Amino acid sequence: QDGYPRSISTGPGGLPSGIYSDTRVDVPDPRNLPADEAAGLPRLRAMLAESSGRLLAGDPLLAEFASDDCLLRYLRAKKRDVGAAHTMLLASLKWRAQHEPQRLLDPAAVASQMGAGSNYVHGFDGFGHPVVYVRAARESPGTFEEKLDLLVCVTEEACRAAKAG
Repeated sequence: QDGYPRSISTGPGGLPSGIYSDTRVDVPDPRNLPADEAAGLPRLRAMLAESSGRLLAGDPLLAEFASDDCLLRYLRAKKRDVGAAHTMLLASLKWRAQHEPQRLLDPAAVASQMGAGSNYVHGFDGFGHPVVYVRAARESPGTFEEKLDLLVCVTEEACRAAKAG
C-alpha cells in the first residue's frame, strides 16, 4: 500500500472532485504573518532596495514583480533566511531583466506554439493555486527557443493568476 487512492471520483466537467476547481478558494490573509516572516519581510525589502534600487526604479515591470507578496514567497522558499532569499531574488531579477519574460505575454510572441494547446493554465486546485496542464502529445514542431518561450509564457500566466501570498 503506497497511500495513493486507486480511484478518484470526478465532479462536473470530469475534473476530480475536491482537487480542482474553476474558482479560487479563500486563503489566509497574507497580512497576518507569523512573527519570523513579519520581521524578515522589511529586512528583505531593505536589502533589495540597497542592492537593486536603481534596477527596480528603471524598470516598472521589475518593480511590479518585486512586490511584498513576491518577497514573501522568496522568504518562505528559503525558510525565512533573509540572506538566502535576497540572493535568490537578485538572481531572478537579473534573469528577468535580461530575458524580459513579460514580452511573452503578448499572444503574438508565442502564437505558433500556443495554437497546439500543449501547455496552458486552466482552473485552480483546492488551495486556490492555478493549474498548469502540459500535454506532450500535442507538442508542435518548433525550435527549442520557441518551446522555451511558450513554457515561460505559461508560467508567467500562472503566476499572474495566482492569488497574492
